[in-house]
Amino acid sequence: MYNRMKCLGPSLYLKNNYGKGYSLHINYHPHAEAVALSFIEELLPEARLIENYAGSCTYQVPNRNLKISELLEVLESKKDEFAIIDWGINQTSLEDVFLNVAKIADTDQTE
Repeated sequence: MYNRMKCLGPSLYLKNNYGKGYSLHINYHPHAEAVALSFIEELLPEARLIENYAGSCTYQVPNRNLKISELLEVLESKKDEFAIIDWGINQTSLEDVFLNVAKIADTDQTE
């Protein structure tokens, strides 16, 4: 069995085509978990909750029709209202791209 190259290009191209958008990390007051999570789910209905621990959660946010500037403005202006201590957002990493491509390749080989 031979391995075939699945993707080639600059990092931004790879992230846009094989990445999964953005990761949004939220730190919230533990007593207000429901308020903070419902705010994020209403703000970003396509977002998927990846992990949630006491006072901290991470969402995977697809980049379809997402205007980062608007998202940042809303998060910053409403964080106190929804018990959010702080937040951060980052684009899919090259490591995430590699893992996604490897998963696709593994699926292709098993079919």
